[in-house]
Amino acid sequence: MNQNIQSTQTDQAKKSDSAAKTAKAGQLAQIQKNQGTSAGDSKSDISAKGKEFAQAHAVAKSTPDVREDRIAALKKQIQDGKYEVDANKVADRMVGEHLAF
Repeated sequence: MNQNIQSTQTDQAKKSDSAAKTAKAGQLAQIQKNQGTSAGDSKSDISAKGKEFAQAHAVAKSTPDVREDRIAALKKQIQDGKYEVDANKVADRMVGEHLAF
């Protein structure tokens, strides 16, 4: 029964991916049609987006992966015996993440 559920989820994911790609291609074609872009216009647009991406990448790279302040606060709660885990929230999150696949 578990394999049937996984198979159904896999099939649904494939259909969803295919539909999303088709929709995205259609949207891009419509945008280009509406803007009447030529190859030169498209190239300058890509360059501008590339610059924006490079700036966002630089900011993301300079941001620390670990939030030291949050870790310190959690460690203190654990040491003081005040850290509590809501099992229902954990279970809901696990189920939600599993269903998202």
